[in-house]
Amino acid sequence: MAEYMKDDLLHFKECIEIKDHDSANLLKFNLNAGQRIMHSVLEKQRKQIGRVKASLLKSRRFGGSTYVEARYYKKTSMNDNMNAFIIGHEEKSTNTLFGMAKLMHERNPIKPSTLKSNAQELKFDTKDGKGLKSEYQLATAKNVDAGRSQGVHFLHGSEVAYWPKDAKNLLNGVLNCLPDPPAYSEVILESTANGYGNVFQEIVFEAYNDGLTPFYEEDGIVYAWSSPKSDWILIFIPWFVVEKYSMEIPEHERKDFETSVDAKVFDKDNQEWIESEEKKLQRKYNLTLEQLYWRRWAIANKCGGSVDNFRQEYPATVLEAFLSTGSNVFSKELCDMIEEQVDEPLIIGDVYRSVGKSRIQRNKDGDFTVWEKAEYGSSFFITVDVAGGLDPEELKKDREPDKTTIDVYNHRTGNQAAEWNGHIDYEDVHEVVKMIGELYSIRIGNKIRLPIAAVELNNQGHAVVALLKEDKYPQYKRENKKEGWETNKRTKPTMVTNFRKCLRDSTVKINSIGKIAEMRTYIEFGKKYGAAPGCNDDRVITGCIATSIIDEIPRQYSKNSESNVGFKNLKKQSFEKDTYVEYYA
Repeated sequence: MAEYMKDDLLHFKECIEIKDHDSANLLKFNLNAGQRIMHSVLEKQRKQIGRVKASLLKSRRFGGSTYVEARYYKKTSMNDNMNAFIIGHEEKSTNTLFGMAKLMHERNPIKPSTLKSNAQELKFDTKDGKGLKSEYQLATAKNVDAGRSQGVHFLHGSEVAYWPKDAKNLLNGVLNCLPDPPAYSEVILESTANGYGNVFQEIVFEAYNDGLTPFYEEDGIVYAWSSPKSDWILIFIPWFVVEKYSMEIPEHERKDFETSVDAKVFDKDNQEWIESEEKKLQRKYNLTLEQLYWRRWAIANKCGGSVDNFRQEYPATVLEAFLSTGSNVFSKELCDMIEEQVDEPLIIGDVYRSVGKSRIQRNKDGDFTVWEKAEYGSSFFITVDVAGGLDPEELKKDREPDKTTIDVYNHRTGNQAAEWNGHIDYEDVHEVVKMIGELYSIRIGNKIRLPIAAVELNNQGHAVVALLKEDKYPQYKRENKKEGWETNKRTKPTMVTNFRKCLRDSTVKINSIGKIAEMRTYIEFGKKYGAAPGCNDDRVITGCIATSIIDEIPRQYSKNSESNVGFKNLKKQSFEKDTYVEYYA
């Protein structure tokens, strides 16, 4: 018994039985590859912070729900006074989950005394009250008051993306029934994707954090990410991890199939011949031909011939799991190509002013990322999208408000040199622009020439333009000689089209993974452009401005120019040691 208490995997193997979906046979519970990864991630978080708080984005039928039921059954059936609560998106699926737990209990050779075992509840106790007093209960997401009066230690939310519209109220209610740290608790919310604008998508994107904060990886593939804002982690199990998603290739088809995988395909967006998606998957994830053969079969036979439907049901990456209701402006192929070519940051940190100098303090969670520093003879310009800070109206929206974004571009090469992206009060934006401008300024003789800033006039942009003008900072001027870039119904389609063209032609080079992530969720709906529900587009806008003005503003280049004292002491840094390092202009 003591060994079972300490070793989850031993308990699963010897005490838990499950019904195999394909054969309908009862089998001892041995973890498959996806379940093993999931277990490793959860145990890593448990050891690090003393509790579990995870979202699971999954492929169809890899066994994620089965693993959670086994985990929680063990914790309630072997511990005193522990309550597990399961919430499914509909009654049928909830009953299926509870049926798993009841089967585990019925076949458990060391099952505890049971006071109740009905359609709604397992209660581990004796009539005289000398049992475990632990419970295993269930509800459906249609019951928004579910769990509010319960004491919950282990919460399992299933297919959360398909919960009703008031899912956020339900989830907040049951989350508040969990004990606060340092008391132990676990929350696991799992689902396949269901587009944008639902509470599951928001939790997933918060923890994913544009893929910038990996939490767990094996063999060079990241399977989990952690949120810099909260305890949430995201676990993602791609389809190719699931062993059964492979199919034997008839010998007479094998050569032709391999030839078709290797064949180039024509990319209409970029007007060039490129690797097929199958070949990219094979190269990136070391897939077998049998896995690719199953993928092609599944698209034709399980997904109605739709590659998009396959991506949602059996995703290979986090972002491709989410289908938008509009038409994606930037194709997956284009975004993949750009992402493959990004540079590693020279430094990530916070920009601030001290003793009259612009400075950068290294911080892996900082708002300022630098890919290129100012060099002799270089020339730069700045684009700004002002979000207006965390004002009350933005907070009323059912998503995180946009952040302010400040981009720096090399004027001669189009390379994205730096990005500042964060929440800030609009009256402070001009100070950040000036500090970044000083880092990318040019000295010609005794004069300092600052990079021109193009500020979008939407939101609080007018105020930022006025403050920069008051400080005599050089700005982009429109045809009417007024400062600022104006985005409206007339200019936006041209901006977006031009940005897409420049990306295809490599006129500009984007290095921000966050910007590429926003491009993947930037859609056209009707005659309008914008972020998919629950997503943001602040970083897309600064890119659109850059490609709209790159040929309009004068290039600040001189053979006699030299970089300012900016980035003195700058070297490429790792973040393995939390030492204080400062860079300044």
